[in-house]
Amino acid sequence: CVTSIDSSSGTLSDFSNYSNVYVEIAAPGSDGSSESQGLLGTYPFDRYERMRGTSMATPVVSAAAAMTYGVLRANGTNPQPALVE
Repeated sequence: CVTSIDSSSGTLSDFSNYSNVYVEIAAPGSDGSSESQGLLGTYPFDRYERMRGTSMATPVVSAAAAMTYGVLRANGTNPQPALVE
């Protein structure tokens, strides 16, 4: 199960779906400490805006999957998607 967490408190984000039993990986998707309740992200016309949501967590989870794949390949394993998942 993948979920979003609040980067300030480390608690699961209220807008994210997650298992009652366990979470395999969690990544920042919100920041409750900021005035506008969001993480800084790029926005059109050379701006930054505060946003929240699972889309903010996606790049971190994608990077974790890529790093896992790289480590498996470096150790001589030919990983299939289900193995990385």
